[in-house]
Amino acid sequence: MPKFIPKSEKKDEEKKAEQVKEKKEEKKPVSEEDELKKLEAKFGKQKKEGEGDDMWKKMKTEGSGEKTSVQDKMTEYEISKRAAPPPGSISREDPDFISSDELEKRRRELNMLETRINNLEKEEQDINQRLNFLRKEHSAMELAIKEKAHLEREIAELREDRNRVKGKLDELKEQEGELENKTWEELKKSPAIGARISSLERRIHELEGQILELNEQRLRSGMPAVTPKSSESKPETLEEETPRKTLEKPEPAEKTSQSEGGEKSSETGGKK
Repeated sequence: MPKFIPKSEKKDEEKKAEQVKEKKEEKKPVSEEDELKKLEAKFGKQKKEGEGDDMWKKMKTEGSGEKTSVQDKMTEYEISKRAAPPPGSISREDPDFISSDELEKRRRELNMLETRINNLEKEEQDINQRLNFLRKEHSAMELAIKEKAHLEREIAELREDRNRVKGKLDELKEQEGELENKTWEELKKSPAIGARISSLERRIHELEGQILELNEQRLRSGMPAVTPKSSESKPETLEEETPRKTLEKPEPAEKTSQSEGGEKSSETGGKK
């Protein structure tokens, strides 16, 4: 037998249940409702248990009176599985939704960008290699310029040396001309050359005296007199030749004294 419950108690229980529902509804904050609405707009409303898609409903209504086989159940399961949106999917109404054509287009653009980046990287490597080559050439050119400047300085120094040597040669030539144009008086200033010249002059005077004596003897014997032109010409040649020899190699004073002694002995022998 079922337990008898009076009407007053039933009404009290219904009121309590309504009050509990109202309290639960009051406890829900407004922000959660907004979040639920956003989620429903983004992913769609949550399906209740036992509620399928339209296709599933149709199949359910059509085959409600008939017995379904195992194959029909499997097809129904596959249809419900494919019809249900995957978790984390975005609906077409969402602004972040991207169609398959747009995705394919963006993939193509991404591939094109990747190929372009690879080409640019290769170009950058080529440019870096070219820059390194140009830097090496630049350093080689700088070294060549430095060597050129060094050689130019050396050439200028050699030209200066050449001009200096030319000046010295000109000075020596002038000195040579001056030495050639020196007079006998200047040559007499040196002791060796002066002694040689004085001995030659004495020899000339002695020869002239001998010529005069010979002329007197011939005049006495009736022979024609000899002119002293030939005798005068020889000493001149000697006097001209002796300075040149002395310029090349001056003779020491001992030899000049010995030559003077020999000349004196020859003179005494001639007088005898």
